[in-house]
Amino acid sequence: MHADTVAADNRGAAPNGWMAATWDKYGLIVVGNIIFFALLYLFSYRPHNATARANEYLQIAQQQESEGRYEAAEVLYRTVTSRYGDTDAAALAGARLPTVQRLHADVRSAAEKPNLPPDLTLEKIVAGPPAWFVARMLARRYEELADNDRQPFLAALDGYMRLAFARGEIDFPTASKHHAFRHDTLQRRYFDLRSKCGFHKDLVYDDIYVRNDNHFAWHDVVIDVFARQGDRVEKATVRAEKLAPGAKIEAVELRIKDDGGAVSCSIVVRAKEGELRAEQSL
Repeated sequence: MHADTVAADNRGAAPNGWMAATWDKYGLIVVGNIIFFALLYLFSYRPHNATARANEYLQIAQQQESEGRYEAAEVLYRTVTSRYGDTDAAALAGARLPTVQRLHADVRSAAEKPNLPPDLTLEKIVAGPPAWFVARMLARRYEELADNDRQPFLAALDGYMRLAFARGEIDFPTASKHHAFRHDTLQRRYFDLRSKCGFHKDLVYDDIYVRNDNHFAWHDVVIDVFARQGDRVEKATVRAEKLAPGAKIEAVELRIKDDGGAVSCSIVVRAKEGELRAEQSL
């Protein structure tokens, strides 16, 4: 009976003895870790340390200012001065705030200011190619015009294009590829080959000529000409290394009779600048 009681008591005491032994072995380690992490949290992260938090805001504000983000820097400096006014960081933020506000105002004012064209002086105009400059400026406006305003506009543009080519301010490849002249109407008007047939009266045979009616010269020119009056046809091929604007080249001779009926001229022009096929009445 006594032995059974002792055994029962030993069974009941075993858990308590195990817990005590475990606590004696690991308790100090657990408590030490808790204290260590608590101190680490308090001294490293310092969520309630006003000075540390103010310094963090100040560092971010200074970084934003150095990168030109003046609006963000202004907000952060204001935060430091309003929330942490009794810290050294607040004093530094207060010293930088007026400068940042001025810089922010300058940036905002510049963004609101319209983009004005650069000032033109007489020296700049004379130094540049004025005819080509004006021609480009006018060509950019072509698409904005109403249909009834385009013909007077093109008449003015014709004059500037003629001057630009005549003065050597521009050449055909550059002008024809310029984006200001991308409209189909401008491309056809100024860069498609245009020619005129005519004739000079002579004693027996009249000279049929072809004239370059473009503002630019033709290069490496080959011209096939077919002149006819009634049943009579004369044809010839002429070549020229260059045919200047307005220049004529005599191509074929035809005896034109006053009572022989209408005279027509068919031409095929092949040049470095393009190709033209046309038929005209003289």
